[in-house]
Amino acid sequence: MRVRARRQEAYRLQLRCFLGLVHEQRHLPMLKELLQLYTAVSLRKLASLMDLDEPAVRGQLLLLKSTGYCKTWAGEGGPAAGTLQAATDLEFFIDLDPATGQETVVVAEVKPVRRQGEFLARHIAKFEEIVRDLAAPPPEPASPAAKPAPAPARPVPSY
Repeated sequence: MRVRARRQEAYRLQLRCFLGLVHEQRHLPMLKELLQLYTAVSLRKLASLMDLDEPAVRGQLLLLKSTGYCKTWAGEGGPAAGTLQAATDLEFFIDLDPATGQETVVVAEVKPVRRQGEFLARHIAKFEEIVRDLAAPPPEPASPAAKPAPAPARPVPSY
C-alpha cells in the first residue's frame, strides 16, 4: 500500500508542476498575437489590451523571451554542447523613451534563414556516389573453384 501512495504522491507532484507551468504561460499565445500586429507598442497599451497590469505584462514578455530560444547541437562536443538559437519568428525588446519615461515594446519580425547550401551539398555528394557506383564495372562472377565446399551433413542422432 505504501508503494501505491508514493506513486500517487509523485503523480500529484508532477501534475501540480505541469499545471503551474500551464497557468504561468496561459497569456503567451495572446501576447504573441498582439506583438505580431505591431512594430512598436507602449507597454501601457499592451497591458490594457491584455487586461493585465504592466509588471505582469513585463513578466510575460520576459517569459516569452526566455522560452523563445532553444539549444541546438552542431554535431561537435558533448551532448549538452550547442548554441542558443531563436525558436520564434518574433524578436522584441523594451525601449525607454527618455523624454516621456514611457516604455515601448519594439518588435522586429525575424525571417528564418534557410540552409540550402548544406542540403544541396549533401544531395550532390549522394548523387556523385550513385553515379560512381553506376559507372564502375560490374563485379565478376565468382569462379566455381572459388566457391567454398558445403559443410558435411551432421548425422541425426536416434533416440
